[in-house]
Amino acid sequence: YGNPAMRTPNLDALAAQGLRFERAYTTQPVCQPARAAIFTGQYPHSVGSWTNSYGISDTAHSIGERLQLDGVHTAYIGKWHLDGGDYFGLGRCPKGWDPDYWYDMKNYLEELPEETRPMTRNTALMQKMDFPRELLYGHRCADRAVVVTTNDPSSLRDAQRTVMELHRFPTGQLHLVVNRVRRRLLQSLHTTIDDAIDAAGLPLLGVIPEDENVPAILGRGLSQRLKYHSGALCACENIARRLCGERVRLMRL
Repeated sequence: YGNPAMRTPNLDALAAQGLRFERAYTTQPVCQPARAAIFTGQYPHSVGSWTNSYGISDTAHSIGERLQLDGVHTAYIGKWHLDGGDYFGLGRCPKGWDPDYWYDMKNYLEELPEETRPMTRNTALMQKMDFPRELLYGHRCADRAVVVTTNDPSSLRDAQRTVMELHRFPTGQLHLVVNRVRRRLLQSLHTTIDDAIDAAGLPLLGVIPEDENVPAILGRGLSQRLKYHSGALCACENIARRLCGERVRLMRL
């Protein structure tokens, strides 16, 4: 992207319509070492992750372990690529994550019929045929989605486009969260939460009020966050409870 000698019309269109990060840095321009830094907070060579297919050191502690020490229930679904296996992984849950939720690419492959497994690595075939949703990893990972938006017009337009892309989810499995809500801003824009619901066309899962203290608290570490009580954090907890099936009243702003 950005190289005048290369034609990248799709990337150019994506950049024109989205948010561009023009100064991004990584500790290592290879998949597994970069992931090792993200998940451990250490340099890749410090945890034995020199290149792909090298598992991180047994003495390295992931963010999952750190969060568990603070009483957070942690789960992981998706590409792991830190266990010494190939891109698809070994299918084993490492320390720091709930084994009941663990679902990496190897688990996904093992669920597929043997005759369809080679299709998942055949890029030429992917370009020629439409894969049924039952064979897609994303379809097997989630049957619900939450669209998060703010109440400003541009964000609501993005939410509408997102909802259109998520049409595959059955009715009742898409939910809306309105984030960073400020009462005075709503009044100045002559808009309401109901306007956001109408724009997205989704049932409301929760409203998160604006709280300027939250970024500062998060920057001080998880322990400080757990001790801190605010409307924003309370709203997030209520959203999680609703997703688990509890009936929780919406907060008053």
